[in-house]
Order: sequence, then structure tokens, then C-alpha cells
Amino acid sequence: MTLLADVVEASTEVAETSARSRKIAILAELLARLERDEVPVAVGLLAGSPRQGRIGIGYSALSALQQAPAAEPSLTIADLDRAITAVQETTGSGSSAARRELLT
Repeated sequence: MTLLADVVEASTEVAETSARSRKIAILAELLARLERDEVPVAVGLLAGSPRQGRIGIGYSALSALQQAPAAEPSLTIADLDRAITAVQETTGSGSSAARRELLT
């Protein structure tokens, strides 16, 4: 399983380099390390378009969370994908609190 931190690191490296060939190499290296089922998830995250589309969570909802960052990276892209799906599927009465809990 690939850590989300690896995708973030690759994205940061791509943003920091101007050489198109290096950008391609960074992305190719990342994609080669992914498991087959992780590829569409990672590509969506890198493109800024998760496979679930818009889920109704904005910056204000995320910035209001009172959660300290993890000491060490442990969140996988599969974990994030499942969490985004769970948030998307949480609707109805009490959904705001349930979504907040999922995000935390």
C-alpha cells in the first residue's frame, strides 16, 4: 500500500521543477510503484480531482477540525479513498456531525 505522503512528495517535486522531462520522470516513478488498484486513486489526487468528484466539504469545514498532525505518515491512498467515499455517502439527519467525525 502506498502512503499518501508519497503522492504528496511527488506532487511537490513536480511543482518545484520546470523541466518537463523531470516532471514526467517523477510521475512515472510514482506510478510504477503503485499497485494496480491505486493508480486511478493517485491519478485523481494528482490531478486535483478525486474519483468521487465533489463531496461537499470545503476549506472552512477542514480548517475547523481540531486534529494534530500525525507524528509519522501512515495514511495510505486507499485509506483516503475510502474516507472520501464514506464522507460522500453520509447524508441526511446528523450527517454534519458524522462527516466531521469521519474527517477527524
